[in-house]
Amino acid sequence: GSLTSVGAFASLTGGQITIALAEEVLQKFFRDETRNITIDSIQKLVCKHYNIKVSEVKSAKKIKTLTLPRQIAMYLCREYTNESYPSIGQEFGGKDHSTVIHAVKNIKLKLKEDISLKNALNILEKELQR
Repeated sequence: GSLTSVGAFASLTGGQITIALAEEVLQKFFRDETRNITIDSIQKLVCKHYNIKVSEVKSAKKIKTLTLPRQIAMYLCREYTNESYPSIGQEFGGKDHSTVIHAVKNIKLKLKEDISLKNALNILEKELQR
């Protein structure tokens, strides 16, 4: 599975498979488990990065300046916590699990073509792993 992830990432980015690429792709699988990454810590980090309030990311507002950070936060919650879709949705203002599923799929899709999103996620992931 890990090799597939490295190969897929190299294929998507058009790069070669190198040790640095493998470390970047696989670091989330081998992160320090003593670091307790929570939904709350992810929400705070994403909101700080996008200069918005946590209450806004939990709101029902559907404006672009909030929906992208909200989807990124949901994606990171799914990637970096063991929380279920329903529990993540609950922490985002009582959103339905299908909203979280949509957010995760949307971010994964956008990552294939949006360099600025990829860069923002890299920054956020590095900050999470500190």
